[in-house]
Amino acid sequence: MYHVTIECEESQFRVKIDDKYIEKAFPYRYPLEDVTVIKLNHGTLGNKWIALSWEPTPAQPSSIEKFANLPPISQVKDLGDTTFGPGTKIEAKAIFKKGTAKFSINLLKQTGFYIFHLDFRPYPHGGVIVMNTRPNSNWEKEVRAELPHLQDGQLILVVIECGEKEFKVKVNDDYIEKTFPYRYPLEDVKKVGVEHGTNENKWVSLNW
Repeated sequence: MYHVTIECEESQFRVKIDDKYIEKAFPYRYPLEDVTVIKLNHGTLGNKWIALSWEPTPAQPSSIEKFANLPPISQVKDLGDTTFGPGTKIEAKAIFKKGTAKFSINLLKQTGFYIFHLDFRPYPHGGVIVMNTRPNSNWEKEVRAELPHLQDGQLILVVIECGEKEFKVKVNDDYIEKTFPYRYPLEDVKKVGVEHGTNENKWVSLNW
């Protein structure tokens, strides 16, 4: 008699036979929560499954629920002794609220000196992402990319990747179609700032 256990982990299935894991795991290809039926195939020659059971997983708060009640983060964080360079990643999470005209992340040399301005302008205010620099009181030439459609209350994960010569941006694990070349030295970044927007739109985490 065999005892088979299928364990549902964060991103994959793991299988045990008689308390020993098989050597391979199997990554989820479709949402685990879409499972509605469990079917057994018995085989031939009298082979048969004789028991089937499962343990319900206690309800866990969704990502949105975890972050929705957090207060907005401070608008500016100093890097301290940290120096940005190729390979640096800046990760931020925001709760999007319908009606906000714009919200942004800014890499700053000093107050007013934008080494990288990443501005989100949702529909109906453009549905675009605008990237730019501003070394003084004047904005320079902007680069625009399409902003994916956002749902009211949606949790947004933004990652800024610092490459050898340019910034690359991911929104919810997908790269936007444009990159942004460095116009000023990356190591000159001393602060990272955010603009929250309106209608309770807010950035709730910022790390690098």
